[in-house]
Amino acid sequence: VWQFNPDQLDSDGNGQGDVCDVTTGIPEGENEAVFRLSPNPSRGGSLNVECTYAGRRTLRFHNAVGELVLESGFQQRMEIDALATGVYIVFAIDAEGRPLAQTRFVKQ
Repeated sequence: VWQFNPDQLDSDGNGQGDVCDVTTGIPEGENEAVFRLSPNPSRGGSLNVECTYAGRRTLRFHNAVGELVLESGFQQRMEIDALATGVYIVFAIDAEGRPLAQTRFVKQ
């Protein structure tokens, strides 16, 4: 129910009180960091890694049951021939060992 409140502060003069100007939620599309692997799916060879998260140091590949199967210092291009066919969860890790981002990767 709307209720008129002439005493409400409107510091920007837009006709809406300051209480109604509050933005809630997470803004979309503004300075979003990216963590992307390509080609995905891949048949092997080289994998391109795009990760714009600040502080990324390590990439960790975990198989479908959660086992760590590959760990590598961050590189923009890496060889994945040693990975078996399957689905992987890949984490970008910071210097303290905390995950910054994750994505899925499929090797055919």
